[in-house]
Amino acid sequence: MRIQIIERNIKTLLIMVFKSLTVPDLKKDYMERHGFIFRGQRKCDSKYCDPVCDALIKDKVTTVRAEFVVKIDEQTYIFVYPEGISFDAPYFYSKATKMGQMLGGLYRVDTLTHFLQNN
Repeated sequence: MRIQIIERNIKTLLIMVFKSLTVPDLKKDYMERHGFIFRGQRKCDSKYCDPVCDALIKDKVTTVRAEFVVKIDEQTYIFVYPEGISFDAPYFYSKATKMGQMLGGLYRVDTLTHFLQNN
């Protein structure tokens, strides 16, 4: 039990991994993965990617951090999760959509699959 808690805490302390992948690369290799797109109305700072992943673990959306993040442009980040993980997508998208609306449309969140199918 204690080993699992320590292991989980170590995983949440890891620094976010960023990859330079194109949308075609993502379509080819990651279309079936859990993931989401975060798109801000203004320039977004990559330093907030770690807290976003930590918040999803805290809110029990998932138990692991994103495997990596791809920065598409100054406003758009793609979070890709490891294969075979548990990710409470309906809860996450419902909560993220409501929060975005409460913040006056400051950001939008979309599923990885939907984004890749339409780009």
